Amino acid sequence: MARCDREGEAVLHTIPPDALFLFGSKRSWVFPESAAEQEESRSENPRYTMAKYEGLRSLIGPRQEARGEVFFLKPPGFKYSGDLFHGDPEAYQRTSAWLQGHLDPATDRHYSPLLLEIPPGGRTSSSPARRRTQAPSKQSRKTSRTGRTTTGR
Repeated sequence: MARCDREGEAVLHTIPPDALFLFGSKRSWVFPESAAEQEESRSENPRYTMAKYEGLRSLIGPRQEARGEVFFLKPPGFKYSGDLFHGDPEAYQRTSAWLQGHLDPATDRHYSPLLLEIPPGGRTSSSPARRRTQAPSKQSRKTSRTGRTTTGR
């Protein structure tokens, strides 16, 4: 949308035919199909349905969406609170799976999984990601020649 604001309709001709589109919104906010969805869309971001973005929505809608090249971070039915940190807990895992289903045109290989950071308290202490952030055990501590205590990996 920001590029459309800067470059106008000309930007549509610069979008590759195999582009992937990832939205942080719900699909119904960009493509509302009922009066209730239209109202929710306007309350979330009135720009989504503005006439000046119709060309972009038309490009994304039928062609890219039919080929699975469009992904919406918030699932249908999700009740967004408006808080920056309120979201679907599985959103990024689903996004990662979606990306892995597509080929990178530069390598002709499937995209790698997203490297997702686990928030503190998000996993048990036995999780490898959590273990890396915990203090090292006494066994992994070593004293260097300078007398400083270091940790081994």
